[in-house]
Amino acid sequence: MRVIIYVMRGWTPAEIKIMANIISGKQRFQIVELQEAVGFLNDRDRDFAGSLLGQYMRNGRLTEKQWKWVETLSDRAMAKAPRDFALHVLGAY
Repeated sequence: MRVIIYVMRGWTPAEIKIMANIISGKQRFQIVELQEAVGFLNDRDRDFAGSLLGQYMRNGRLTEKQWKWVETLSDRAMAKAPRDFALHVLGAY
């Protein structure tokens, strides 16, 4: 979906590839962040996060809506995590 937007803007194939790598890198980090911080979520959010992570592990992709939830849940978990936990997540990535 995002690639179509870039093509419509007149981006070159090289620019599209760079943007795709940036986007996929951010998404990979969000997955790692959520995997590492899922224990800081409440039970309901933890179950939902487990479902999203399972979907990603099985299929290697998520919908745009699911990615927004990965980001939301990751933000919630990191907000509850100790300050130095972010360094742990960076080490896991």
